[in-house]
Amino acid sequence: MSYDDLAIQDGNLASIEYLCMLDGDTAPEEREKINENLLEYCGIDTLGMVKIREELLKRG
Repeated sequence: MSYDDLAIQDGNLASIEYLCMLDGDTAPEEREKINENLLEYCGIDTLGMVKIREELLKRG
């Protein structure tokens, strides 16, 4: 699993981009792109948590 091919590659940038998406001065097209990028980033995060849970259940 890697964030290397994503526009957002870490949590700090994800937080900044989220705030930009909420900013009324950000163009609608840019907000949509940020939303897509955040969904990709968060999807990898969520998948990572699922894999950790699965591994812990195997050991439990």
